[in-house]
Amino acid sequence: AEEAEAHPWTPAERERVAAMRATALAGTPDRVRDGIARLAVDLGVQEVAVLTPCHDADARRRSVTLLAEAFAQVPAAA
Repeated sequence: AEEAEAHPWTPAERERVAAMRATALAGTPDRVRDGIARLAVDLGVQEVAVLTPCHDADARRRSVTLLAEAFAQVPAAA
């Protein structure tokens, strides 16, 4: 974490990170679930792909599991 915080960001890197953060969903499983649901409605789609960009496979698996559990708590839209 300290190494990442000390990284000398270029203007292009800062712009790329800002663009990713503008569209990223993060937070509690319920908050992310609700954000995905809103995004799907806004885009008029019935399916979405979820990317979990973390290097640790266990953390990525846990993230997907939490999201699956959050979606299982609500009935599917007809």
